[in-house]
Amino acid sequence: MKHEGYDILLNVISRYSYFFIALIIIVGYLPVLINSYGEADDFDVLHDFWETGTHLPTFIGSMRPLGGLLADLTYNTITPEFHNLWIMRLGHVLGVICFCVLFSKALQILNVTKSNACLLALIVGLSPAIQVMVNYSTMMALPLAGMAGILSFICARRALNKKQNRYPFVILSVILLVAGLSIYQIYPMIFWSFVLVEMLQEKRDIKPLFIRLVQYGVIFGVGLVSYYFLCAKIIPDIVGLEKAGRTSLTSNPIHNLIYFIIRPLRDSLNLFSLSYYGPLSRENLMAHIPSYASAITVGSCTIYGILKYFSDRPWSHKITLGIFIFGLITMSYLPNLVTAALYTPYRTQYALFASVLIVIYFAVMAVTPKHVNLLLYVLFGCSFIFCIKHLQFDIIAPRQAEWQLVYNGTKQAIYEENKEIFVVMPDQKLMDTKTTYYSEFGGMVSMSDRGHQMVRVALRELGKNYNEYNIIAERLPSDHVVLSSMYVIDLRSLY
Repeated sequence: MKHEGYDILLNVISRYSYFFIALIIIVGYLPVLINSYGEADDFDVLHDFWETGTHLPTFIGSMRPLGGLLADLTYNTITPEFHNLWIMRLGHVLGVICFCVLFSKALQILNVTKSNACLLALIVGLSPAIQVMVNYSTMMALPLAGMAGILSFICARRALNKKQNRYPFVILSVILLVAGLSIYQIYPMIFWSFVLVEMLQEKRDIKPLFIRLVQYGVIFGVGLVSYYFLCAKIIPDIVGLEKAGRTSLTSNPIHNLIYFIIRPLRDSLNLFSLSYYGPLSRENLMAHIPSYASAITVGSCTIYGILKYFSDRPWSHKITLGIFIFGLITMSYLPNLVTAALYTPYRTQYALFASVLIVIYFAVMAVTPKHVNLLLYVLFGCSFIFCIKHLQFDIIAPRQAEWQLVYNGTKQAIYEENKEIFVVMPDQKLMDTKTTYYSEFGGMVSMSDRGHQMVRVALRELGKNYNEYNIIAERLPSDHVVLSSMYVIDLRSLY
């Protein structure tokens, strides 16, 4: 009788899993659909489309040509206006539903129970990384990149399990990888999360496991090399564009690996809660302690569980398996590990989060298998609640307040017939005083250089031609008094 409620809920989730996924994702992401606001890149891309009709050169420079084509297709299908951004976010939400369904299906192929697979998929779908992804309406194609990574793994696994006619599946796996990478490099890394599931689920001996990992590595390597030559060499040469500096390879991979451990890996070990992203300094020490304490606790318990999971193996095998597990976790974050710019916002961490969650799941299965369902319920419930909280209060509210200030200020300038608008943006010192989580949570558009674009979007929303206005945007200290005949919109008041 004690577990009767759990069993009933498991049966309901199992029977109506895909409907359950769709319902939870729609309700969880409802705030992005019913609120009017914009993210930094939204203003940038809108302005580019109004000026040139395309944002493709920027995407090609970032080695994401297919992502650029899909963005252009979206903006040529949906009228590129600020008041239509919610439609693009709706497309993103529908994409996340499809991603979660496919994620769940792939776990079931690897013999994870249907109810557990559904809950794991939802926990990933409601994670901070996906929250940020959905928030960027201009990146509506990103779920497709994740789905390409999952389908690539399924094809690769099918090829490796077949004795004959395996090459069509290998080729299809490579094509899917190249397609996913050319939408957004980090999202197909979910491939390695499922390699990790297979490794933990099937518990092979070291030698066959090593061979299997090498086989997956070869398939992935062919896809990676093909993508690099296509998107870094062939396409840029054809269109005459140079790669963006962010895509340059690092000369110090050890430094990147250390940074990966103390920042992104910590973020994922914090699960549904956010990590403080201020500078690592003595002044900010107390602010960092909760997130690091939480990450160390979760990480330590997970290591204990994995050691127990492989309790029948000698210590030499346990160490080797630990290296394999850590290697697969880092592979799910590969693009950011090999680039020179330490660009590690939350939206690049979803595959890493999925890998960490999978390891935690198997660790709990080893320590207390009777309570693994309870853990998934708790994680799912917390993820759902925190998703709504983060979206409404940490993402939407500050951006909405900022947009209203710009919109109302622009409206007043029009009323006063003043065609000169001065946007006062916060300087770095003032921005540092605001507690943020890599600016994606708690931050605002004015943290990036989008002052001009915000006013131009507001003018267009008000039916005016922004080319008839003189707009200046400057960053000034908080104690700097602005004396100008121009209409002043002071965004420093929000900090």
